[in-house]
Amino acid sequence: MNAQELQKKYLTTYHRLKNIGVRNKLFLLLMMLPGTLSVYYFLNTEYYFHHWDRFMPHSEIIVLSIAVGIISILTLLLMKSFSFVNSRRVNTYKRIFKKDFIDCVSNEIPEIDEYIYYQKIHPQTFYDSNLFKSKYSDYVGDDWIKGRYDEIYFEMCELHVFNLFKNVFSGIFAKISIITPIGITDSIAKNKDYITDFEAKHKAEVLASQRQDEIFVAIKMDGEFFEADNPKMIKSVEENILGHINLLGTKQKVYAV
Repeated sequence: MNAQELQKKYLTTYHRLKNIGVRNKLFLLLMMLPGTLSVYYFLNTEYYFHHWDRFMPHSEIIVLSIAVGIISILTLLLMKSFSFVNSRRVNTYKRIFKKDFIDCVSNEIPEIDEYIYYQKIHPQTFYDSNLFKSKYSDYVGDDWIKGRYDEIYFEMCELHVFNLFKNVFSGIFAKISIITPIGITDSIAKNKDYITDFEAKHKAEVLASQRQDEIFVAIKMDGEFFEADNPKMIKSVEENILGHINLLGTKQKVYAV
């Protein structure tokens, strides 16, 4: 399965699941009328049983019942239709997408040797880069990829690192191991235009550091990657994976001599 086939398959599947969610959402909205009447019936019974007429007029019971109904309807309207699809079905959809995704990536980018969707780069590697000083309270990541291009070995993953309410880093983090010595400053300078174009296109910021024969690259970007949570994500899968791999050097040799 190539990238175009992957996109077509999961756009179709996504819209089919979304339509199920829309139907379920509409059903719940229709149920709001009898639900609101049930709230009124309950409050009305309590009103007379506990003699609330000593503290409030009966009209407030009607207003309160209507308010509950309106708030419930607005809450449902604000929720995404996909939220009303059976969670087991959604999890199966995401799990199968990951399997098809790595099959697609393996075909499109033979430089990738290994992919584990639930794994992430070790926190110690993240801090060995010396790009970030803040410690973390939450270190979340997935889509770990390992590969090789000639004498360049790399591993990368999506990371979201937080220290309480502070966003330390969100984006793609990579470690590149090299055999032939190079200078990271000179390499970035030579490829400044490509990096600048990437940053402008993806609203990203590329940070890099070097420690002996290891180069660390942090691509700061908002959002999540390599997922199928909405049509935009599905359509950007190929662009995301190719863009990040190119930036690391497997196609464009950004950090190669």
